[in-house]
Amino acid sequence: MRKTILKPELFIICGQVGAGKTTTAKLLSKIVGAPVVSVDSTLKKLLPNPSFVNKDKPPTMDELAICYNAFALLTDYTLVAGGSIIIDGAFSKQKQRDLIIQIAKKHGVPYHVLYIYCPDKILRARVSKRFLQGKGVGWIAHLKIKKIYEPVNFPHFTIDTSKSVPPQLRKFLKRIDTKH
Repeated sequence: MRKTILKPELFIICGQVGAGKTTTAKLLSKIVGAPVVSVDSTLKKLLPNPSFVNKDKPPTMDELAICYNAFALLTDYTLVAGGSIIIDGAFSKQKQRDLIIQIAKKHGVPYHVLYIYCPDKILRARVSKRFLQGKGVGWIAHLKIKKIYEPVNFPHFTIDTSKSVPPQLRKFLKRIDTKH
């Protein structure tokens, strides 16, 4: 299995709140050697008082616009410099995904979309636990995001985090390595 990427690549990790996007992104980062940028940490760094901190509500569309624009800028600079990057966020709207993908296309860099999935029963327990620990939004926010989530309508690889993730990542990497 590869440890580093020889050419720039963009990885988009998307899916529902609490599905395991950040955990999957960190595992992928260890394998491919690319840095991870995530919505939660980015919003907390960019905004002095994000609306969702310690509240069971999703970030506002304005907050997300700031975050995804920052992702776009960071992605552009990273790819131009010859680096790879992993972007971790819900990407609930197609326009959010398109914004980042267009940058990869502009530079002729391959991009890969991983949709992270987890059954609601497990997801609810994860989200509730994280919320009680002050580490994220709760079940109500999850349901609000799920209601507006637009389907991923282009080629992607689905990872079910109710199962072991490393074998699924190996399968994903094997698939994309055969395409290069």
